[in-house]
Amino acid sequence: EGALEYDDLTDVPELHEAAVLHAISVRFQKGIIYTLTGPVLLAMNPFRVLPGIYGPDMLRRFIGCASPQPHVFGVAGYAFHGICERGQSQTVLISGESGAGKTETTKFVMQFLALAGLEADEAVPGHETAGRMSRIERQVLGSNPMLEAFGNAKTLRNDNSSRFGKYIELQFGSDLHG
Repeated sequence: EGALEYDDLTDVPELHEAAVLHAISVRFQKGIIYTLTGPVLLAMNPFRVLPGIYGPDMLRRFIGCASPQPHVFGVAGYAFHGICERGQSQTVLISGESGAGKTETTKFVMQFLALAGLEADEAVPGHETAGRMSRIERQVLGSNPMLEAFGNAKTLRNDNSSRFGKYIELQFGSDLHG
């Protein structure tokens, strides 16, 4: 059970393949599907709904993350922090095999960034988008079903498997709100 104390596998005292696999297995059995390994987030698809893990309260917990946390919102929050506080471009790379949850993870990252941007806007008195989602934020969140409609096919492991890679670029700035 000591494996549960390590949110980041680089903190495991004796780092070897068996220890890593054991830690991930124990965490998964306890419903902890996210584990960091340095700056990389490992996500295990639970193939079931985990209540509250992606709700608005959970999302807000990660706004302002100054370091990566073991959750998709934690990684997105760290990227958003890099944009806002350091003024640096950020990249979130999502990879995995067919059916691993890449599309769902991408949706969660986009949702976090859109809503974190909205919360940042609400902090500015008199900002015209305070309290509501901007047209661009709605378009970003609504674009994924259209992208998924092109080039998908049914496979043995996934009824809606993408036949192509995706590159999504989100740009933030006060002149981009509409």
